[in-house]
Amino acid sequence: MDLLTVQEATEILNAANITHSSETLKRWIREGKIKATKIQGEHSPGINRKEGYHIEEEELNRFIERKNPHYLDALVLNAKMKVFQEKQDLLSKISDLTWEYASHLLNPQQEEKAAQLKAELDRLWAIMRELESE
Repeated sequence: MDLLTVQEATEILNAANITHSSETLKRWIREGKIKATKIQGEHSPGINRKEGYHIEEEELNRFIERKNPHYLDALVLNAKMKVFQEKQDLLSKISDLTWEYASHLLNPQQEEKAAQLKAELDRLWAIMRELESE
């Protein structure tokens, strides 16, 4: 269970196009629209913090889902597109290196360079397998 501060929750709500105001968030908490745990301020030498709230991330996500039902779906889709783009970039690098590796294999004087390229190709394919398993 991840706990968010008012500032962190406000940033998330801003990204979800719900509000950019921490005051609005605190009002919604006081009104019971978002469940939160009140935390006491610290009053000791050199520390004078006001009381505040901690909001469970799951609770904030439920609130976002009610206010902006497509936001969380868009986050998931965005993450999937990012992985897809990473795979495309990786495949492009693998393709380029494969051609370079093949050209060095044809030249016996380039065995050392071919071995280096082969090691790099193996490393890139290992990364691709990791991305595929996600």
